[in-house]
Parts: sequence; structure tokens; C-alpha cells
Amino acid sequence: KKQYNSLLKYFKNIAKGEVDNAKTYTFLTSKLNIKVKNQITKNKAKITVKKGAEYKQQVDETELPINPKDVEKAIKLITALGFKKHIPSIQKRIDFVLDEIIISLKHETNWKYHIEAEIIVNNKKKIPAAKEKLKHFFKKLGIKPMTEEETRSFINSIIKRYGLDEI
Repeated sequence: KKQYNSLLKYFKNIAKGEVDNAKTYTFLTSKLNIKVKNQITKNKAKITVKKGAEYKQQVDETELPINPKDVEKAIKLITALGFKKHIPSIQKRIDFVLDEIIISLKHETNWKYHIEAEIIVNNKKKIPAAKEKLKHFFKKLGIKPMTEEETRSFINSIIKRYGLDEI
């Protein structure tokens, strides 16, 4: 939490933050990550489908905005499609944008305090340059990102806790 507070102070001094607190329901398989997210502070909701292994830190992502009143219906719909169990979480989040990097400082039910940074690209050829830029960003902050194996292991520990299959 100390490092989180230090990073929060740092980013607030150089960028405008946007609060995005949410309640999320995550349905996971080895190839899909489907989330129904009620963005409480924004009075919005959405369904997000991430195709690819989340632990590889490179996924194709599609979002569909929905009415916050339809969150329960969305959960029922996804369950009816065969996704029987989900991982619930409550997330407190502040997003910052620096250059083209989207930085999220979060506290979430399963991940606790953490930082996430991403660059959204529209062309797969841009992925190596984006990864390099993120590598330098974290190095400048003195943060060592989780490796693919560490991420996979942590996600699997959450999946086990909720009685889902490992990825």
C-alpha cells in the first residue's frame, strides 16, 4: 500500500486521474476472458471479451457497452452459454494517461494493490514497440513487472480458489 500511495501521489502531480470503481464478474477459460463490469462511479457498464491467454499480456479485446440495469441479465446470458462459474471482484481504480500509456492504479479483491499499464495498438506490428515502451516505463518507476509464468501462476491460484479449471 505504501508503494501504491507513493505512485498515486506521483501520477496525480503529472496527470489528471479518472476514478473508475467497479464491480466485476469474470468468466475465464484458457482462450477467453469474459467480464461483465458495472462501472459504478461512471454510471456505465460493459461486457468485455478478451481473446487469448491473459497471462501472456497480449490479447485481442472487444467491448460492448450495456445499461448498468442490465448487468444481472448479462451475467445470466453468459451463464446460459455454458459459463457456469465466475470470479466476482470489487475494484477501486484510478486511471491516468501519459503519452500513449494508460496507467491504472488499482485495489481489487483478488489482486490487491497493483499497477497496470497498457498501450492500445490497432496493428499487431506495433506490439513489439509498445512492449518496449512499457518496459522502459516500468524501469523508470523502479517496478519489475510480473513475468508470464508469475502471472499464469497467480491467475491459476485465483481460478483454484473459485473452483474453475486452470489455464
